Amino acid sequence: MLKKGVFLFLVLFVTMFVASCSKMSKKENSSQNFVMPSDKLKVLSTTTIIDDLVAKIGKEHIVHTSLITGQLDPHSYELVKGDDDKISNADVLIYNGLGLEHGASLKYQLENAENSYAISDSMQADEAFIFVDGQVDPHIWMDLSLLAKAVIPIGKILAKYDPQHEKQYMQNARELEKSMLALDKHIEASLEKIPKESCYLVTSHDAFYYFTRRYLAKESERSSDEWRKRCRAPEGLAPDGQMSPKDIGAIVEYALSYGVQVVFTESNVNQDALRKVVKIIKQKGSLADLSREPLYGDTMGEVGSGAEGYLKMMKYNSRIIVEHLCKNHEGSLL
Repeated sequence: MLKKGVFLFLVLFVTMFVASCSKMSKKENSSQNFVMPSDKLKVLSTTTIIDDLVAKIGKEHIVHTSLITGQLDPHSYELVKGDDDKISNADVLIYNGLGLEHGASLKYQLENAENSYAISDSMQADEAFIFVDGQVDPHIWMDLSLLAKAVIPIGKILAKYDPQHEKQYMQNARELEKSMLALDKHIEASLEKIPKESCYLVTSHDAFYYFTRRYLAKESERSSDEWRKRCRAPEGLAPDGQMSPKDIGAIVEYALSYGVQVVFTESNVNQDALRKVVKIIKQKGSLADLSREPLYGDTMGEVGSGAEGYLKMMKYNSRIIVEHLCKNHEGSLL
């Protein structure tokens, strides 16, 4: 007869195994459905964030999926088995651009496919984009008002390949744009309540510059580079884990200078560097700790995370930031 402890372990193991298989099954079914014959327009997006927008615009008239799923890093993603089938079956391929998808195999496909479109092309203006060390920052989705500029163009792309449903695509796009701009204003108003002296964000990598400029910086700072002082990260635009003691030291100095008491982890980035930062800050006699929950920078959350859609992700990130930077605020802002 099995001992109680062993029995409980087996029950837990089986439960986790079934749950894991269920998640894998859903992903496999999504991929299988995409490559199956269909009369509907097939739209392949590189990231789940773009796929979420596409799904809300195309609704029942399209078949859609994304190449990069889960918590995989979109910066360095390389094509894997099955991706070629998705690409060859896609009527439309939509990607972020601005160097986000710079994995060699994926980049080649994006640059050479006649049916591929970068959503960043709809907002080509130097004043809209942020540059870090001379390199354009691709994390445009962290500013709702900026990404909203891509919604109508996505609707037009779908209509180009499926003119029969143009009216529905454009109506859905306008409704989504309206929802995004409304949430943008709500988040802006909510984060304005954070005390100015607390508006300093330390994250895993440079994914939150657009968020900082739009929602954490003060109005007078947005017209200059003053807003940049409100955000720092030990890793660059692409989290590759190549950090020197100098990089970590710079973050520690920043945190000590501005009295940073919380360092925000990210869902798909290794936390080792941030743990070192927090440890050194504490050794220097200051208070600091890692955030209780991670932020979502490059990816949306899994089902049940509260960040499993683009709008939900932005609400989630804003709530977590407010809760940590404005501890004395009464009630929920979002």
